[in-house]
Amino acid sequence: MLRRTLQHPTFLATVITLSSTVACWAEEHGAEHGGDIKSNLPIWGLVAFVGFLFALKKLGWDALTGGMREREQKENELIAAAEQLREQTAQQLRLNQGKMESLDELVRDTLAEAERDADHTRQDIRAAADKDAQLARQRAELEIERVRNQSLHDLFASAASRVADQAEQRLREKFSAADQQQLIDVAVNEFAAHKA
Repeated sequence: MLRRTLQHPTFLATVITLSSTVACWAEEHGAEHGGDIKSNLPIWGLVAFVGFLFALKKLGWDALTGGMREREQKENELIAAAEQLREQTAQQLRLNQGKMESLDELVRDTLAEAERDADHTRQDIRAAADKDAQLARQRAELEIERVRNQSLHDLFASAASRVADQAEQRLREKFSAADQQQLIDVAVNEFAAHKA
């Protein structure tokens, strides 16, 4: 308790004031005795200064240096904490940058894969459409060929029927009964020759 009182700033101010008062009183007292205090003033100033330093050392120097040490220690702790926080932040920043770079690469890879899939799908659709178009063209060509053949067959059948009808009619008109009999005999002989 006594040490705290001695370290208190008010107490120190009182000691300083008293030492100046003593110095002034000594000067006045010396004047009464007829001594020249002005010639001794540097000595008394030095004594007062040494006394002040001694009092300061005994009463407040430890408190002053202790407070300064505590303040310096707190500042060092705050600086260390700030440095540690800066390191953590820098590490987190590097980690986040790494994650962002990997995400960028993943996005690029995903977009490239999507583009490849889209190209492949386009090619598949185009190939399927080409195949369907070729099949439709082949079916149409076959249908056209079938219809043409059917039409030609019908046309030839109709023409053959007309030619046969006209030929029969002209033959009837020009053939006599003897010519018809001769034709029948030739046909029967050919038939018999084929059977044999």
